[in-house]
Amino acid sequence: MPADFLGKWSTDPARCEQVNGEVDMLEVLPDGLTFYEIGCEFDEPTAGGKSLRIVAQCYKGGSPMTAGEVELSRLEPDRISVSLHGFFWTAETPETFQRCHEQ
Repeated sequence: MPADFLGKWSTDPARCEQVNGEVDMLEVLPDGLTFYEIGCEFDEPTAGGKSLRIVAQCYKGGSPMTAGEVELSRLEPDRISVSLHGFFWTAETPETFQRCHEQ
């Protein structure tokens, strides 16, 4: 996982904490990611420019692990989008996050 994708991201960078219904937090780790009720474990990413497409095993809430793909795209230095593909419990619409800055 490229270092510029790693770290904590928020839908509201002024509030880098999960606030259900208001703010979503994303944490990208070398081997997976978590946000809200979703967790994913990555296989090797396939890079293509500013985007990564990663085969992953993901779950939501108490659902079993399911195979699919995670797409991470760099929009700007401090903005990325995340979309999940092939999972029955989520739409494939990208969600945008901004990097959290340590206070």
